[in-house]
Amino acid sequence: MKILSLLPVYYPAAQYGGFIFSTHNLNQALVKLGHKVEVFTTNAGNKTVPINKPTMIDGVKITYFSYNRFFDIFTSTGWHYAPKMARKMKKKLSKFDLIINNVVWSYPTLAAAHYCQKYNVPYVIIPNGALYPNVLHNQYIKKIIYFKIFVKKILDGAAAMIYSTQDEFLKTHRPLKIKAGATIISNGLNLDNFENLPTKNTLLRKYPYLKDKEIILYLGRITRGKGLDLLVKAFAKLTKERKDIVLMIVGNDQNNYLKKVKQMVREENIDEQTLFTGMLVGKEKLAAYRASNVFVLPSSGENFGMAVVEAMACGTPIVISDQVGICHEIKKKKAGIVVKCNKDGVYKGIKAVLNYPKSALKMTQKAKKIVENNYDINQAAKQLIEKLNKLIG
Repeated sequence: MKILSLLPVYYPAAQYGGFIFSTHNLNQALVKLGHKVEVFTTNAGNKTVPINKPTMIDGVKITYFSYNRFFDIFTSTGWHYAPKMARKMKKKLSKFDLIINNVVWSYPTLAAAHYCQKYNVPYVIIPNGALYPNVLHNQYIKKIIYFKIFVKKILDGAAAMIYSTQDEFLKTHRPLKIKAGATIISNGLNLDNFENLPTKNTLLRKYPYLKDKEIILYLGRITRGKGLDLLVKAFAKLTKERKDIVLMIVGNDQNNYLKKVKQMVREENIDEQTLFTGMLVGKEKLAAYRASNVFVLPSSGENFGMAVVEAMACGTPIVISDQVGICHEIKKKKAGIVVKCNKDGVYKGIKAVLNYPKSALKMTQKAKKIVENNYDINQAAKQLIEKLNKLIG
């Protein structure tokens, strides 16, 4: 199968957001299965990549197109108006069997749907949480107008909608009355990257004062909606009960929210117990998981939670809010602690992991098996092709 994958941001130009890594992992897995995958994206990141010409990265052919920022009005990451991409897409569209749109609120999706409908090329949409109610209510007036004029028609015309969790399907597909067929395929990890994991000492060599500390880890984008306000308050409450804990916040700032988080830390008088590392990648990121006693994601809205699966693969106990899309699977399999999305819930969840290490160990053992059985990207790629063949032939 010849597949064109479209999205406004892509690895390695952009390295924030779990869906970017998951999409690249999926494309690599599809190539490994013998399918031809090409990626059209925009250069929205800080890394230098070739512009307006194809390049090969990890076996995937990628073209990063320039785009006009004048129309960046619909989302915080912009609309990504890329006329060069549209012209290239129109010229090459007939060479592909299928188009995969990995986002909703962007020009690449709009242009692709237009040309696919015009030239009768099937396309599917993987919204990656972009249709969740909390996302729709962000910049509501602009989005509801854009939705009624463009997005609803794009969704209804898709050969299929592909959701990453049951939670995402239930909260978006039926409420929005989308006419296209739907299926659920989980995001996944390249499990080869989680073999021969670094030891806890790898992180301690860089931050030696963490020795003999219980590390509470947040890893992800530092932005509103991730629940960092709840985590800071819950951690501050815990520091009144024990002095051997450290809050480690790993990730890159988005929309200048890091300044707000640091202000909250100062207000709670936990400066000395809080470590901001910035973004960690590769072995350093894995070392952070391995050294931590508990990983916490208290998001108020999350379609999947790639960092959750990464923590599970590393054997780190997890505490997540009931607003993280993967929470139902975690709760059902007893592979982690799912809490209410409030300060007390987060506090009780972290405390339970720290106070009952034997129970936490059992959870991590279950979690590792779940990752192996359900979140292997190679299996996800096979499922995708099988379901697409059934849905569109």
